[in-house]
Amino acid sequence: MNHLVAIAFLGLTALTAIAVTPDELYQKEYWQIESAPGEVRWVEIHNISEARQSGIAHISVISRAKNAESWDVKRTIPHLAITTVALCSSVTKPIKVRPVYPEAFNEGFDRWKKENEERKAFVCTTSISDYLATKK
Repeated sequence: MNHLVAIAFLGLTALTAIAVTPDELYQKEYWQIESAPGEVRWVEIHNISEARQSGIAHISVISRAKNAESWDVKRTIPHLAITTVALCSSVTKPIKVRPVYPEAFNEGFDRWKKENEERKAFVCTTSISDYLATKK
């Protein structure tokens, strides 16, 4: 009987691991993710078409205080390469936000491309929450 409970639990965990499907992910550029209390945090996907083919998304993680002006944002992670599977498990819902100037993303992406040529580029395979937890 305990084996059945464990199997049911694992099945339920697997079902909840992916918040959205890849097909849903590729429909929108901006997705809300888990946020700290008092803030709103989201990702901007910068390469939806390429991510669909490669399985690697290049994103920015952006946040702002809940009561802050829409332009008063913090670039929590200017650039992150992440598998689309990990990104699907990180996002909760599509959102409408104003675009953020891409200079910080572009700098990070340029560094990543150079590291990728040298085969030293990092690609996140965990959820964004788990990634951020390792950076504290």
